[in-house]
Amino acid sequence: MSTSSAVLSARERTIRSYFSMWIERDCSGIENLFSDNVVYIESDGKEYHGAEQLVRWFGDWFDHGKVERWDVSAFSHFQDKCFAEWNFVCVYDGSRSEFDGVTVAEFDADGRISTLREFAAAHERTLPYGD
Repeated sequence: MSTSSAVLSARERTIRSYFSMWIERDCSGIENLFSDNVVYIESDGKEYHGAEQLVRWFGDWFDHGKVERWDVSAFSHFQDKCFAEWNFVCVYDGSRSEFDGVTVAEFDADGRISTLREFAAAHERTLPYGD
C-alpha cells in the first residue's frame, strides 16, 4: 500500500520545521513534531530518549552554539521513513563547522517522529587519485 502524497509532504514539513527550530533557536512546539518516547541518535553516537531530553539538549547546545544554515537538498521516502539529505553549518564554542548529512526519520501513526538517526560526511571533497 502506498502512502499518500499529503502524508509524504507532511513528513517533509515536519523535518523542515525541526531544522528551523535549530536556526531560530526555539524549540517551542517540539511536542508536535516528536513522539513523547522518541529515540534520537546523532551521527557522533549520542542518543536521546524522549522529548524532554531533546528539549534539554537544545538548551545545552544553544548555550554554546548557533546553527547558521541547515539546507535540505533532497527528500526520499520508504514505508514509514523519510530520508532528508542536507548541508549543515554552525558555530559552536567559536569554531565554525560545515558538513553534509542524511536524516532518517521514522513516523508514528500520529505523524510525529518516533525515531531519528543522523549520518554525517565531510563537506570538503578530495580526489585521492586525481581527476
